[in-house]
Formats: sequence, structure tokens, C-alpha cells
Amino acid sequence: MTLIGVTMINFTPVRDQTDRIQFESVIRQAKLELLSQKLSDTTQTEYTYTDEKGYRWVYIRRSGIVQCYTSDDVRIYSGQIYK
Repeated sequence: MTLIGVTMINFTPVRDQTDRIQFESVIRQAKLELLSQKLSDTTQTEYTYTDEKGYRWVYIRRSGIVQCYTSDDVRIYSGQIYK
């Protein structure tokens, strides 16, 4: 029984790293979607995209900033479009 508990504790950092890598992938996908909107319609100043998890992504053209909001409007990400 003790061995099982020790094994589960050791997988926590791996799980956290996996979650981080998956979110970085979601960020790249959202940025690609927002850039494709920017290329197809150059008249807008703000572009939005909602992903399959319900996160709302906003790209503000003037600042070059991408922000991600949960369904409760809590910002969970903010970064440059090209990084």
C-alpha cells in the first residue's frame, strides 16, 4: 500500500508538465486562428476566437496582445501574438 502512495506522488510533476504542454499547444492553435482572421479581414481592430473548451481568445491588433478568458471572464493568459 505504501509503495502505491509513493508512486502516485512521483507522477504529480509529470502530470503538471503534461498540463502545461497541452495548454501551450492550445495557445499556439488560438494564435494561429486569430492570425488567420487578421489576414482574411484587415479592417478589424480586435479579433476573437472561442475554442472547444470554451476559452475566449482576444487579439487586439494595435497592441499585438493575445488574451485568454474563461467562461467566467477570468483572464488566464496574456502574451504577444508572435511569441
